[in-house]
Amino acid sequence: MHSFNTPFEYYTALLEEDYPKPTVEYTPTALPIVVGEHAHVVTYNHPFGQLNDAPWVMTTPVQSYDEETGTFTTRNSIYVLKK
Repeated sequence: MHSFNTPFEYYTALLEEDYPKPTVEYTPTALPIVVGEHAHVVTYNHPFGQLNDAPWVMTTPVQSYDEETGTFTTRNSIYVLKK
């Protein structure tokens, strides 16, 4: 996985057609994950590494959410539950 030093580098890469959405491991906070809303999660391997040091991260709005697996997608990333 590529590592980025600034949010600008990360978002610029996402705009390129050949750059796939990264898969990020997360653990949930007390707030529910709801399609159309921002999710609040703790990240562990986010390509913008500074987010891994944050107490929690607010994502872009959730596009899809699989309640059974905990996997959800946003405009920029695919999030999977940390095991």
